[in-house]
Amino acid sequence: MKRVIFFIFFNFIYAKDVAIAIKNINYNERITSNKVILLPYDKKLRCKSIDISEIDNKYFVAKHYIMKGKPICQKDIKLTKKPVVRVDFGGIIIEKEGKIISKTKNYIKIKTPSGKIEKIYLNGQY
Repeated sequence: MKRVIFFIFFNFIYAKDVAIAIKNINYNERITSNKVILLPYDKKLRCKSIDISEIDNKYFVAKHYIMKGKPICQKDIKLTKKPVVRVDFGGIIIEKEGKIISKTKNYIKIKTPSGKIEKIYLNGQY
């Protein structure tokens, strides 16, 4: 019994703090601080763990699907520019985070990073 307690205590002392996914993260999905937690990890990690403070300041996306409970390494993420759509209506400029899906003479359809599709009419109305 003493050996088991010592072994568990020994693993927590020498366990490394690693960023672990709280939720499943899809391919090209933005990694935010509410999807990652810093926990001690006692298994051997074959890559360099990410720094959680960098996640809030920069725009990281997943290079592949990351399952819940798995450690996140630097090789699993990539730094990209924030996808911003800029629509100019003459005197009014609207900037939205997302990608343009389609454009007609009346409106522009934009897909936000959360997956929601929004329309911006050319008269400036949302």
